[in-house]
Amino acid sequence: MDIIVASSNVFHRELSSFILSEAGYTVHECSDGDGFLRCVTQVQPDMVLLDARISGADSLDLAREVRQQSHVPIMFLTNGAYSVPVPSLQACADDHVVWPYEPENLLAQVHALLYRSGGVPVGPSEVVR
Repeated sequence: MDIIVASSNVFHRELSSFILSEAGYTVHECSDGDGFLRCVTQVQPDMVLLDARISGADSLDLAREVRQQSHVPIMFLTNGAYSVPVPSLQACADDHVVWPYEPENLLAQVHALLYRSGGVPVGPSEVVR
């Protein structure tokens, strides 16, 4: 399963990508809004993990644009200093994970989102610990 991890924060992007790839997902990284939109078109992912504060674009606008093209599940990555208002989140995304997160929580949320969207996620027993 292909997941796009889009974040301008190198640490958030690389850690999230590592956790997901170790769990068996194929991960594609993007560091800005333009790269994210190109990647969505090229990869046609099974899910997107989109940082709420990505460089070069408004994350809500990016999510809306993706929604117009596809029904791919979108999960926002937020933190305590910046949170997406609930009505905006509900209109643009399927879920969110708050930074800092425990790796197990990220994987559980990804698994649940993919399950709800009809995907065939990596099972919990297959997650590398």
